[in-house]
Amino acid sequence: MDSLIFDIDGTIWDITYLCSVVYNTVYDKWNRKHPFVTAGQLHGLFGKPVNEVYDTVFRRFSEADRIKIRKECLLLEDDFLKKRSPQAYDGLVDALAYLQKKYCLCIASNCQEGYIDRLFDCTGIGIYFTDTICFADTGLDKAENITAIMKRNHLKSSVYVGDTESDERAAKEAGIPFVFAEYGFGKAVCPDYTIRSPLELKELF
Repeated sequence: MDSLIFDIDGTIWDITYLCSVVYNTVYDKWNRKHPFVTAGQLHGLFGKPVNEVYDTVFRRFSEADRIKIRKECLLLEDDFLKKRSPQAYDGLVDALAYLQKKYCLCIASNCQEGYIDRLFDCTGIGIYFTDTICFADTGLDKAENITAIMKRNHLKSSVYVGDTESDERAAKEAGIPFVFAEYGFGKAVCPDYTIRSPLELKELF
């Protein structure tokens, strides 16, 4: 093995509460009655391509309005992240510092533009990663992005670390083992490895 590729939400950090505040704030701004968006509901959505998340949360709006709403949400989310600086899961920084000495570390996510930069700004973990790729960069699904980041970094034997069944499928489609972060948002069917906390990555690798 020469590398680990990471998902973000539910694997590196959890900002679903912050995002629920953003979505509810924007809903209220548009003066629409709406079901309250909770962090728990977002656990089931995060990990999907970002456009699917917005289409689901704001499905009561027209496509034209959803485009405007997405821009408002991104600006407000960025502002919230700057002010609140959420941190990575406990133990993750220690695990990354250890793993980075032995392996190439990368990120492949379905997130929006600027999200990885803000993650790095808030947590300081950017120093541990060699490369990143996301849906906003390429428009590709996660399996294709995993393959792409492996190819451009000449990686021959990677594993993917994620927290949902869709992450597991992406890893299998990319032809690499899957490490299931059980502490995250979702479930897995038959992962190659399971960790109950980020620190267990040190023991596993």
